[in-house]
Amino acid sequence: MERRAARTQDPQRLAVARAILQRGLQMNPDSGCLAQAWGLMELQKGNAWAALRLLERCVEMDSALEPVLRWKPVNAARLTVAGAAASRGRPWRTASSSSSSSSGGSSSRAGKPGARVACASA
Repeated sequence: MERRAARTQDPQRLAVARAILQRGLQMNPDSGCLAQAWGLMELQKGNAWAALRLLERCVEMDSALEPVLRWKPVNAARLTVAGAAASRGRPWRTASSSSSSSSGGSSSRAGKPGARVACASA
């Protein structure tokens, strides 16, 4: 659903995708998969701040989704948001900034963007 909306430039389809994901999280507030899907959609659309908040939220809900925070596009978004915050005189601190930097250079496939991370169903 969000991939189709992200591919098109139709703002109405994007709004519908956001509304569906928001409603899904209202109905299932512990679904890390929904928060991750929404965060990745926002990342694709260039909404770095919203993407980071949603992706950090998904990891809080389901720690198995933590590898997404190490993806290159997510780290680039983190730098973008941190730079914008610094220009306003406000430091950007994420809940994962200390844990993700200590993970080191793992050769595991799980931390790479092409990796599939299974979402647990409740």
